[in-house]
Amino acid sequence: MVTIDDLDTRAAVFAAAAASAYWVTTNLGHHTEVWHGGYEYMVELDHECRCLARITYRYGWGGTEVITGANATQEQHRGVVKAFRAAPPSH
Repeated sequence: MVTIDDLDTRAAVFAAAAASAYWVTTNLGHHTEVWHGGYEYMVELDHECRCLARITYRYGWGGTEVITGANATQEQHRGVVKAFRAAPPSH
């Protein structure tokens, strides 16, 4: 498991998620994938969007890494939820 202690990286990933127009809804919640710094990051929301958005995985040359403790701030969360709600529904 990996932690993202760099707040600039977290901010960039959540900003990219807040601009994402493609979201997938599953039985586990909603997610989008965004690129930053050579990695593809997965940002997730719970079904009701009540818990803070979080970065859960990143994919890169070394494979898939599980991310822990990378929750959005309240402001970042609001931007991510706004993008999710504006996106067309996934099937």
